[in-house]
Amino acid sequence: MNYFNNKRFLLFFLFLFMMPGTVPYVLAEEPAQEVEEVQDGQEVRKAEDEKEKKKQEAQEPKKKFLYEEITVKSLSHLFWALSKLDIKNQVHIDNFMLINECDIYKDYYSHDFEWREIRKSGAAFIEDNKDLFPLRFEFMQPLKVTDYDFEKEGFDVAEKYKIYSTRRFEVFATNLTESICGKQGNIAGYPRGLVVEFSRPFNLTFLPVNRELADIYISNKLKYFQELPAHQQNEQFMHEGRDIYLVMKVKFFASRGEARTREGVGLGNVLAVLEGYEIYGDIERKMLLYSESFRSRKRKSKMEQDLIKKYQESKKKKKAEEKSSLESNQEESEIQVQDSEAKADQGANDAEIEIQVQEAKD
Repeated sequence: MNYFNNKRFLLFFLFLFMMPGTVPYVLAEEPAQEVEEVQDGQEVRKAEDEKEKKKQEAQEPKKKFLYEEITVKSLSHLFWALSKLDIKNQVHIDNFMLINECDIYKDYYSHDFEWREIRKSGAAFIEDNKDLFPLRFEFMQPLKVTDYDFEKEGFDVAEKYKIYSTRRFEVFATNLTESICGKQGNIAGYPRGLVVEFSRPFNLTFLPVNRELADIYISNKLKYFQELPAHQQNEQFMHEGRDIYLVMKVKFFASRGEARTREGVGLGNVLAVLEGYEIYGDIERKMLLYSESFRSRKRKSKMEQDLIKKYQESKKKKKAEEKSSLESNQEESEIQVQDSEAKADQGANDAEIEIQVQEAKD
């Protein structure tokens, strides 16, 4: 059968060819559609990837630092980390052992020969580990607040406790009054507190707290207020009960030796950067009212830059002096060895001459 001579078949084929959506028409348009679909797909995937990346970044935990509590023991490590003490000073080594290894100190300090070896081991431990001793610490300062300010949404710090652009703080070890291996008061080289000088002034006169959290804080304090005797339930005692706790998180970077308080108490004088602070409504630090971090701020003040530069130069100079002293000692040892060898050689020569003289006589 000749299909091309069949009119019905020809009309049917022509009808299929002219219809939109038939194979010839689709083949003509398919490449353009595929390009558009690929481009759209790539943009969608790119947007999804960006969204997933941001989600992961948000979920990733921020780097956290461990801030040490200020104790007599932790201060003993800090003073070595800041090169405040002298490795050649036997008292500094002995008292480090007293603070950190009380049992060993009690058992062997009175035995000269035993303690001599222990002192060497203690000095070696300090030399090997002082660069690893912590520099980040935190300390707490109690404050008080007054009535809640609904317009500013926060509490004014009580006038007596306001901090106005202060750089210098006195901080004491939490175990200040405890006996350390039978010793009371300061231990030579190791004060029980610090005079901390910040690179930037710190200011705290107002505490921002949202209304919901402030309501919980006030309600908690009201419980204690209501337990007071009736004659003490007045505005004065109400404000006395509104205590807050400022926790300052700092990183120390230099030592300035020692300083004295107005009362004449000797303290370590150190330079520090305030990396952040937190304010709690309770001494147990369960109710966080406010916090702020300064670690994300890259720009340092001119004073901070100068202090860091001076500290690095001082540290570099001290290391150079120690290296020079060590090389000098080595040279002296070598000279002594050479002298000894020379004397030994001379002695051998003299002995040989004496033998030759004796043989000649014989």
